[in-house]
Amino acid sequence: MKSIKFIACFLLLMCFNSQLSAQLGMGKPSEIKEVMERSLIVIVEEPDPKIIKKFDKKGLKAEKKIYTDDLKLYNANMKEMVEKYWKGNNKKILYKTLESVKKLKGEQSTKYALLYCVPSVPSRRGGFGSMEGMNKIANLRAIDEGGNHGKMVTHLIIKKIEDLYKVPVFMAPLVDIFPTKSSIKFGIHEIDTYFDYRIRKIEDKEKIDPIKQQKEEATKNAPKLKDMTLLIRKDFLEEGTTKEELKAVYPYSFKLQSLNEYEELVLQEDEKYAYLVTQPVLISSSRSNMVIIIHKIYAAKDRTLLGLITPGTGKAIVGNLFRVGTTSGSYVNEEIMKKFAEQISGEEEDKDKKQKK
Repeated sequence: MKSIKFIACFLLLMCFNSQLSAQLGMGKPSEIKEVMERSLIVIVEEPDPKIIKKFDKKGLKAEKKIYTDDLKLYNANMKEMVEKYWKGNNKKILYKTLESVKKLKGEQSTKYALLYCVPSVPSRRGGFGSMEGMNKIANLRAIDEGGNHGKMVTHLIIKKIEDLYKVPVFMAPLVDIFPTKSSIKFGIHEIDTYFDYRIRKIEDKEKIDPIKQQKEEATKNAPKLKDMTLLIRKDFLEEGTTKEELKAVYPYSFKLQSLNEYEELVLQEDEKYAYLVTQPVLISSSRSNMVIIIHKIYAAKDRTLLGLITPGTGKAIVGNLFRVGTTSGSYVNEEIMKKFAEQISGEEEDKDKKQKK
């Protein structure tokens, strides 16, 4: 899709400053309702001939298999999660390649909504540009495992088919560069949250303060974590952080898990579990780029928000300002877990009240 410069998105609007504009999605209620009523096309990926040609030319059979297998896994993940969690018109969900979608658009079709993922990478001139598809970069899973969220972030995009090359109704930054099942589930939930917010604020004329609303929800629900086990992916930990260090500041039950272990329990939706996500969000100007990390905790059973930590305007920004191509960001560490523990005990709310006085 066309290169887009990211200033901010709805997530920043919800979490930091209501004056920040949301180029990643400011869909009108009429557009949102239309998208939800239309038949949905999930764009599936097929190997890019140019990448396959390079593999064949260099005799990279193993790398070629990894690339094609990754795309098959991505398509399977999307299909399973969309069919389970998409709240729009799910009577007939279609799966088509980008070339097929382009053909439908060329026929002036306005019957469909599109859902798909794209990785976004820094532009040399500042800002971030979206790739045309997940198939344009080989070995995305290996890139993801390398912790490259300062260099690349994947978005789940929802838009109308006639707007294929235009700004989407919404773009949800995903937890993983290579979309795992739990990451896609999270992205669909972010779309639902955004759609609900826009309709209530614009059409129903509710005076919603998104910052206050999310903080109040997290504050209200955080004590439930006392009786739940928190699932944390090992690859979310800041380098050098140990289980013992987390136990010293977070006195409640938690498990450090591999991606596969985490995915299995999150998707079981057992009421005794909650899960932590680290969501990278891109902000850029014409000269520089920044990645910030939002930490959230959800109930596995019903995705109730149980915890929320957002960067402040100064020293609390986790992803530091960086020039194009540099990595940045820290994930889960003692400081983050201590803040979650304070939310659970009510200590953070007490601090806020004292500050207001």
